[in-house]
Amino acid sequence: MNEKNSNRVKLSLPPVIAGIIGNRTLTRRIIGRNSQYVYAVGKDLYLKISSDLESLRRERDADIWLEHKMPGGVSVPRVGGYDEVADADDGVRYGYLLTTAVHGTPACAPPYIKDPVRLCELLAEGIRMFHQLPPAGCPASGDSVGGTVIHGDFCLPNIILHRSRISGFVDLGQVKVGDPWEDYAWCLWSLEYNLKTNAYNQLLLDKLGVSFDEEKYHKYVDI
Repeated sequence: MNEKNSNRVKLSLPPVIAGIIGNRTLTRRIIGRNSQYVYAVGKDLYLKISSDLESLRRERDADIWLEHKMPGGVSVPRVGGYDEVADADDGVRYGYLLTTAVHGTPACAPPYIKDPVRLCELLAEGIRMFHQLPPAGCPASGDSVGGTVIHGDFCLPNIILHRSRISGFVDLGQVKVGDPWEDYAWCLWSLEYNLKTNAYNQLLLDKLGVSFDEEKYHKYVDI
């Protein structure tokens, strides 16, 4: 991919992607444990590059499926371009997914971490947004029992907030029809990880209206 060793980079991109990006600046982003290459493209676009084509295709399909399904004022990345090409240097085939940015601040940002009660309310609200979606047409199904649309990676960095409201969701490659406890488990884990305490886990469960299920928690959270 000919990436230079700096935050701002120049890449050899497929023509369909390069044509859309034009002369915008690409800035490398390091996001959580994500193994993809992620770049901010100017202020309004994101580019993900990955050799895990199946995963990137799932994310593309989920973005497209969810685009008009969220409540008003809540957005997901909108696909602006997608291509797959073999890299000239290493011969590996990479996928290139270009999407719009979801504007706001991740739920793990300090202003929200400092107000954990409101944070739990927002996280529960976000989970319900997914779990109330009609599953018909969802591009993926999980391997667990359940008929609920789930985010699949409901961790705080993937929940975008603005003025203490949900503005959108990102990293949707795990969206599928599955067991709602997969979202509960990852949300509980991420809340505890970011707050550095489990003192608010029960509050989150109360907001969700569910009881803790230790077996399912450990089934899905494999750290």
